[in-house]
Amino acid sequence: MRGRSYQGTADTVSKWHDLPAALRASRIGVLGLQETHLQDEHVRSIEQIHGRQFQLFNSSDPDSPGASAGVAFALNRSLVRVDSCAFHVLVPGRAAILTMTWHHDLRLTILNVYAPTAPGPQATFWTQVLEAWQLSGLPAPDFFMGDHNIVDNTNDRAPPRAENAAALEAFCELCLALNVQDAWRASYPDSRQFTFRSLGRTPQTHSRLDRIYVAAPLCGSVYEWDVLPSPFRSDHLLVSVRYAPPTAPELGEGRWTLPMRLTSDKTFLSFVTKSGLALEEALSDLPAVRTNDRNAQLLWQKFK
Repeated sequence: MRGRSYQGTADTVSKWHDLPAALRASRIGVLGLQETHLQDEHVRSIEQIHGRQFQLFNSSDPDSPGASAGVAFALNRSLVRVDSCAFHVLVPGRAAILTMTWHHDLRLTILNVYAPTAPGPQATFWTQVLEAWQLSGLPAPDFFMGDHNIVDNTNDRAPPRAENAAALEAFCELCLALNVQDAWRASYPDSRQFTFRSLGRTPQTHSRLDRIYVAAPLCGSVYEWDVLPSPFRSDHLLVSVRYAPPTAPELGEGRWTLPMRLTSDKTFLSFVTKSGLALEEALSDLPAVRTNDRNAQLLWQKFK
């Protein structure tokens, strides 16, 4: 998010005004947010204004709550049973877990992180997350999302550069313990797709810092990966994926329906009236004995 308000504005929740429309437009059920910079009064204000559209869970940086870090979940109330959700902080302002009911009685666990940018604190951070999760008693996350500020594949940086060895080792140990995989990279092993670009540097760099890792047993149940513009005019793009549990019912294309706007369209209504009168006349001319070529059902089907 890069903070709670747009540059040059005094409204401390101005960025949050754009969130409900983004949730509706992309049909996002669960949105993980990083670098929220929210204090308690900001959270209360957001909930007062937008509480009917989404439920907000936020963890602030304990040292600089309004100026740095911060991770949050925004839950679309029209798609998610918010009363079934629980929020657990692992590292204040940096890592939090959401547990929720997704499909009937199916429980999901989602880990959201905002990793430090410096290599030294990063190595410590990944170890902190692992230890806090182990002590929490929570299940392993089904999804591990966020701004990781590190990549584990050389294709995820341009130009490529080596990651700090200690930070990368700690990150890989966490992924191994959680049994999560970079499901997008597994599906597109040779592709390049960046979510962040450094606008102020020369030469400009591109990185896939924002990723969604998936628990190994669920990798076959995720689809429609996408990278979208952020609703907050951030220098990071928004990564999204859809998830359908294996137990979910298979849905067909549905039944075609008439667009409601046509019920008041004069041209359309005139055409329907004319066609309906022609149908009535054709029905009255049908022979008394039904045949396969001449019957009311065929005329009705043609009329429709």
